[in-house]
Amino acid sequence: MKQSQKIIFRTSPELKAFVREFAEKNGMDTSDFLRLILHYYFMAFFTKQGSYREIRERFFQLYPPDEKSKKKGK
Repeated sequence: MKQSQKIIFRTSPELKAFVREFAEKNGMDTSDFLRLILHYYFMAFFTKQGSYREIRERFFQLYPPDEKSKKKGK
């Protein structure tokens, strides 16, 4: 097996908490969840099943921002 590599990026505390909570509720750790998200995105992108905008719109229909995020302009 090849040695795994890390991808590190900065995000807001709210997004970090969301990712952690969503992953835990689905029986995954954050690494598993984010790998799944990347695989899903590129599968949809390369098979032309949806653009970034369409995927984003569907996501926010399912998981609308809370009132606190709306006040911050997010």
